[in-house]
Order: sequence, then C-alpha cells, then structure tokens
Amino acid sequence: MARKCAADMGDPSKTMVGFGMFYRLLTAQAHADAGRSLMNLLPRIKAETREEIVGEIDEQGAEAFTLEAIRDLEETNPELMQMAHQFASRHADYLGVMQGFALLYRSFVLQSNADSARLH
Repeated sequence: MARKCAADMGDPSKTMVGFGMFYRLLTAQAHADAGRSLMNLLPRIKAETREEIVGEIDEQGAEAFTLEAIRDLEETNPELMQMAHQFASRHADYLGVMQGFALLYRSFVLQSNADSARLH
C-alpha cells in the first residue's frame, strides 16, 4: 500500500523515507505506551482491513476520508501530524503525500482495533 502510494508521488524513495519515519514514530509511541498499547510493532494490514478502508473511501469519498483521518491524527497525536505536515510541505504534491499518511494511519488504527478485539 505504501509503495504504491509512494510510486504515485513521482519520487518513491523520498516518499518512502517519510512513510518510514511516520511508522517509526508510531512504533516508538507504542513502546512508550507499552502497558496501554496493543499495537503490533510489525503490523500486517489484513485483507479485511484493506476492504474496510476501500469501503470507507467509497462511502465518504477520498477527500472526506483523508480529512477525517487527518483530523483524528491531529487530535490523537499532534506531534506525528506535525511531522507528516512538515514532510509533505517539502514535497511537490503536498495533498498526495498527506493522503498517503492518512491512508497509512487509518489502516494502522483499524488493524490495531481488529487485533485488540481478537485478543479480548
């Protein structure tokens, strides 16, 4: 998912660096919240989660999906949102990069929630 999005940006290696930093910050937060976080440090986005994401995008539209995911990111992790914004600001396709961050973030959230529900 991240590779496809990065390839669409025109400079895949630069975009993947940003996505990698985003992911590392998420995992660092999971380590810091060790007792409270059930996020798998090597999450695998399962087919069901990808289908759920596609359904959300189809239902809301890409723009509304992106705005909602970014709003959630801003409310729950403003530092990570700031990193994503600063990285995207240096890219020619700001919106495309932010959509990539929104897609990754929402995918991780949904997969983490699904994994947590199975553990209970």
